[in-house]
Amino acid sequence: MRRIVSKHHEEKKKRRNQLMVGGIMIAVMLLSTLGYAIQSNFASNGNSGSGNATQINYNGITFSNQNGYWIVNGSNGKVFAFTYNPNEIPSANLGNITITAQDLLEKPLYIYSNNSEGYEMKINLIGVAGNITDRNLEEKPNCSENSIVVKGGNLGVAQSGNCIFISGQGEDLIKLEDSVLFKILGITN
Repeated sequence: MRRIVSKHHEEKKKRRNQLMVGGIMIAVMLLSTLGYAIQSNFASNGNSGSGNATQINYNGITFSNQNGYWIVNGSNGKVFAFTYNPNEIPSANLGNITITAQDLLEKPLYIYSNNSEGYEMKINLIGVAGNITDRNLEEKPNCSENSIVVKGGNLGVAQSGNCIFISGQGEDLIKLEDSVLFKILGITN
């Protein structure tokens, strides 16, 4: 048998229950936000316990791992972002690459690629080259102009005139792009 309760008491009880549920939900949201902030703070300070370095020093240059990219603050105030740091890339024979950042200053640069290939080149050389123009791989590069050709194919890097040709597949292609960027920017020899 159910007890007879006035409508006023029933509404009061319902409102109290709603306030309790609302208070609990607010507390859960606040605590989860606080927990996320603390976890992010530990991870950014290298205390995440995963053993992964958040900073490395290579040839006097500090690489900071932020959101999966290795970030370098250049002397000119430009920020460079790489998928890999120099220690993660096997040494490639880039001795024939002679184009430097100084060669690109105030001059146009043409990047020949498909879709995402060449993306790191574009992003990192925006503040270095005078102007970057995307070109399709179907166009033939003019090697009297500064050009970088990034395409899928057999693994390799070569320079002909003012053209740098980078070819590879997947991760290997990205590693070669980073290697060439390190060479152009003077991070590696």
